[in-house]
Amino acid sequence: MVPSGTEIVQALGLDDCLVGVTYGCRAPGRPVLVHPRRDKSGWTQAQIDAAGAAESSSGSSPFVVDEELLQELRPDLVLTQDTCAVCALPGEEGCRVAPAAADVVVLDAHTLEDMLATVQQVADAAGRSLAGRTLVERLRERVLAVRERTRNLPVPRVVCLEWMDPPWSAGHWVPELVALAGGQEVMGVAGMPSRRLGWAEVRASSPQCTVLMPCSLGQERTLHDAEHLDLIGLGAVWAAAGGNLFAKASPGLVDGLETLAALLHPEGASQPRYPARQLLPAAR
Repeated sequence: MVPSGTEIVQALGLDDCLVGVTYGCRAPGRPVLVHPRRDKSGWTQAQIDAAGAAESSSGSSPFVVDEELLQELRPDLVLTQDTCAVCALPGEEGCRVAPAAADVVVLDAHTLEDMLATVQQVADAAGRSLAGRTLVERLRERVLAVRERTRNLPVPRVVCLEWMDPPWSAGHWVPELVALAGGQEVMGVAGMPSRRLGWAEVRASSPQCTVLMPCSLGQERTLHDAEHLDLIGLGAVWAAAGGNLFAKASPGLVDGLETLAALLHPEGASQPRYPARQLLPAAR
């Protein structure tokens, strides 16, 4: 019932065990159990933001569950989350609709270390503890490799935006990823939720690099929406596939870390391995 859970299951090699996913999961052919309450595919970022604020104020979830299908599928293990009630089905709702015979694991990651812990949590619950330890060790090795490569390099001032209209800082694990990649996130706070910003506030922070990474949006949509922004005063501006690299507490965060390191320190890395495009070069 949460895309990060699906990605963890897939990273553990348990694709064949998936019997149901959400509309936001990359798992073709699997039954979709969780849908958005409203189709916002044609909406602007400003409209999506306003709808999210209204839903939060009313206490209603932006998602609905096909409870009849869920009962028919009879899952042994249900994964839900408590990290963000806007981005995925809230854990309380996931627990309510889960079949009585199913084990329910509520994922609640806010840092990179939390993500690694949830990988092991899912592996243990699925009876694949060894696979979990192997995967976590491999991810830690990749994180360490980035940290060592950037340790003694200059530290640029960075702003990561998880939304663009209005701008929102990137929270939770993203400031930590920036630090590991050799930068200093000047708007977000590690381990804390994102917050609404103003463009004047963003420019006043004097970023040397700005990374546009809208939550749940792909790179092409980000590039399209960025055409309407005034990017002057934001340093070198990059557009990244935020939905794949930074929005979910899954092993994909390490892909995001490697991408950030390549953006911030191209002298120490080849071109980004994952989708990112420069929209504005660094000011001279």
